[in-house]
Formats: sequence, C-alpha cells, structure tokens
Amino acid sequence: MQTAHWLRVQLCPHPPLLDQWCTGHPSLGRGELATILLAHSIAADWTIIDERAARRLAATQGLKVIGCIGILEAAFRRGLVSDLRDLYLGLLAQGIRVHPEILNRSLVSFGLSPLDQR
Repeated sequence: MQTAHWLRVQLCPHPPLLDQWCTGHPSLGRGELATILLAHSIAADWTIIDERAARRLAATQGLKVIGCIGILEAAFRRGLVSDLRDLYLGLLAQGIRVHPEILNRSLVSFGLSPLDQR
C-alpha cells in the first residue's frame, strides 16, 4: 500500500465531529468512524468497511458500502485475481481475521469448492 501511487491519505475533515461520534458510538473504532465521516464529506462512490456495525452506520448515512471480500470478488470477476480460493487461504495464513463461512459463501457463489474441500 505504501508504494501505491493511486492512493491518497486524507485526514478526517471534522475532528470535533469525530470526537462526538466516538462518544455516541462507543462500540465502533475511531478509524471506522473517521472513514464514514470522510466518505460522506467527499461524496465517495464507495466506502470500504468490513466491520458489520460500522457498515450499518455508513449505510444509514447514505453511503454505498463494500468490504474487502467484495473487492476481491469484483477483482475475480474482472480476471484480476485468478485463484480466489488460494487468495483466501493466503489471507487466513497471514492472520487476517475473517470468518471462514464468509469466505466459503463467496467461493460457492462462484461455483468454487469451499476452503475445507478441494
């Protein structure tokens, strides 16, 4: 990510509002809340959030939400990822926290075998 020239790092545009949101949404992390505020302020096409409660909040703010698995699925559909199953196994091996059932549903939706089968 550090070498991706197409990424721009932006700070949360409203720190006082972020502080209010942190108080009002104690179950969500500061980064998730900042993501929602930033996405709303720049009228983002998509907001990338994986945590379920943060996704629900973003949706209530009128944002279109996608998670990392959704992005990988889109890349697979476009032929940018050749082996989705192997990619998911690699994520799990690296300690990425995602429930295997989510990955299995994704794989099955593409007609691929679940992680516990070959």
